[in-house]
Amino acid sequence: MPTTSDEHLAARVLTELSSPQASPRTPRPFRRRWAVTLGAGQTWPDQDAAGLPGWAEPFNWLRLENTGGGDLSLSPSHLVSSDPGVVWTAVPPGKVVVCNVAGPVDCEGDSWWRRLWLWSSVGTTAVLEVSNRPIVYERHSGAENVNTNVVNAPAVVASAAIVASLQPGPQTSTWTSQPLSVGIYRELAIDFSLSALTGTSPTAQFYVDRQDAFGNWWQIANGTSHTSAPASDTLSVGPGTYSQHSIGDVIRCRVVLGGTSPSATFSVSVKGKS
Repeated sequence: MPTTSDEHLAARVLTELSSPQASPRTPRPFRRRWAVTLGAGQTWPDQDAAGLPGWAEPFNWLRLENTGGGDLSLSPSHLVSSDPGVVWTAVPPGKVVVCNVAGPVDCEGDSWWRRLWLWSSVGTTAVLEVSNRPIVYERHSGAENVNTNVVNAPAVVASAAIVASLQPGPQTSTWTSQPLSVGIYRELAIDFSLSALTGTSPTAQFYVDRQDAFGNWWQIANGTSHTSAPASDTLSVGPGTYSQHSIGDVIRCRVVLGGTSPSATFSVSVKGKS
């Protein structure tokens, strides 16, 4: 016959197993929002190691709206300038970026972000939101814009989500993006837009690489070798697409420059389709 202590132990085990915190793979839903004001050359938050103020929960979705008139850069590393080697993405004045920065919603892991920093060279204002669940958005007049009243926005998740919107500024040598987590998608739509290319016999070519289980990078798609601007490449990557390559769970984008004293200005858009 079970004793009273056995019954108490069994009841406690059942309670712990049924608790929402029992599994790290099902974190409690959360969403945080900040209104940010940046002065010229200012970083937010201004502490080097503290990261976002008020909490240390990991997140994998963010929404950043540049509501002011200045430039705005975002990075998971501490920002003190618009260094393209540190900036994860830039948001022009009046624009919004909504993106999945890591892993699926039910698989919290080391790739999830715990902090980020914003920086502006001339100063601006912004609204930042982070969450461990998809942040929904609407389309307005054909543009990818987010309903600013997010609390009351219809709960409609788009079939294609923005993974990254990259504008690293003028480059004079090979550029490589930060690793991008794409494990929840089966197909990617990647657009490369070259707006300026100068130098002596300059060339610019866009590449997409996939990371393997050992951390090595393998090329899975590429664009044309451009010799003038403006120019662009539109790539579909994934099984059943033109490239026919699996995207894996982590990719990166590269732009390789050639010629003498080349300089290229470009942007890269990455969208994922579930």
